[in-house]
Amino acid sequence: MKRWTGWTFTVRSAGSNTLLTYLLPDLWYFFFVSVGITYLDSHWNAGAPGVIKALVFTATILALSALLTRCRVRLQL
Repeated sequence: MKRWTGWTFTVRSAGSNTLLTYLLPDLWYFFFVSVGITYLDSHWNAGAPGVIKALVFTATILALSALLTRCRVRLQL
């Protein structure tokens, strides 16, 4: 291997701050439920829209994790 690690920038923060990345979807869900937004829970769940929704959600969680890691928010046991 020629140490090709450039592609890992998209998931590097998830690997360095795993507990935060693991808990972010739950916090995201609880935030939207407490605000009263339930549209995404009942729509776009099957087929191509469901896949697109999952990809966008994953990218959002990874971006939020990278942002919080850059702001030095770390969760540790």
